[in-house]
Amino acid sequence: MTNHRHIFWSVLPQSPFRLAELDQVYHILSDLLTLLKSIIYIWDDFNIVAETINTLQSTIRNYNVWGLDLSQSHQGAGGIGGLLAVISPLPLGEGQGEGSMALACYDANGNIAEYVSTNGTISAHYE
Repeated sequence: MTNHRHIFWSVLPQSPFRLAELDQVYHILSDLLTLLKSIIYIWDDFNIVAETINTLQSTIRNYNVWGLDLSQSHQGAGGIGGLLAVISPLPLGEGQGEGSMALACYDANGNIAEYVSTNGTISAHYE
């Protein structure tokens, strides 16, 4: 298992910085910066199975439960249409309590159309 550290910079075409200079800027500023938020994803091929969000105040872990995708396999269609449920300690929709689970509902193309809570109420609706 390898560890990856990703640092994303947005460089506009008219920016006076070049990539080599950006690395120097990061090293100069790194002692002054405090990491406010980090997000760690655990992937199973194309599917995100877990997400850990670390902030200065808390750590939040969200989990995704996957089944067969549109190709009736686990990864044949890249996971499209295969998300079964999202489990989160945060409310997953309006009026939902903390520590909830939402079940994914799909349209014919494999797009998530709604999330439904375990008590049957609609947590989120997408057009």
